[in-house]
Amino acid sequence: MSDLIQLEFPAEVGGVLLIAFDGTSYVDATGDVYASPDLAAAPSADDAAAAVADPQLPPATPLPVPAEVGRAQLYAALLILHGIEEAAIETAVAAVIASLPPADQAVAQILWTKASGCKRDNALILAAASIVVLGDASIGLTADQVDTVFRFAATI
Repeated sequence: MSDLIQLEFPAEVGGVLLIAFDGTSYVDATGDVYASPDLAAAPSADDAAAAVADPQLPPATPLPVPAEVGRAQLYAALLILHGIEEAAIETAVAAVIASLPPADQAVAQILWTKASGCKRDNALILAAASIVVLGDASIGLTADQVDTVFRFAATI
């Protein structure tokens, strides 16, 4: 489980920065997930302020995209990063399943509702991500955004 750290900086440096930290990786306010062999404990406010103030520090290495995350982790990551609630996810998935040939719909529904995890390369997830609707606007997620969601979900 992650700790949520809120750091406040002067507006000219970036204002408030939220970081979810699980002891080995952290997620910045944009949802990018990073790992470092040097992260043994949560970064202090002073360390984070120094990192923001010193652009000469080497960039952190993004974590690899996990092949699979738990369904609850995926739903939580979509809500936290993009404000996409469970109903919008289910609506997008239902639309994709409805677009399949009738013989494939029942199998897809079973695989979606009964699987404990969500695979990054699952065609259903990729299709649903591209058509998700939030309110009156379609906010289809790009492949890079889906990668970020999976990286973040793995830290929850």
